[in-house]
Amino acid sequence: MKGSVIYQDILEKGKKKGEIEEALKLVMLLLNQQFSNLEERLINKIKTLSLNDLEDLAMSLLDFKDINDLDAWLGYPEL
Repeated sequence: MKGSVIYQDILEKGKKKGEIEEALKLVMLLLNQQFSNLEERLINKIKTLSLNDLEDLAMSLLDFKDINDLDAWLGYPEL
């Protein structure tokens, strides 16, 4: 069973989901440290990001000066 394609697919999907959850957790910790009380609309948008996007956001947020930079990165117009 462990060698079956279906079993391997399930394992891979579970691994990917875990990686996304950990990346999301880290990004949210960093964002909450930099910008307290994030708006729900921002949190909801961040939760939809792929693993690659979460990694890109983690690197980009080091350069964010204020919440408008996060808005722009997420594709929202400036407030």
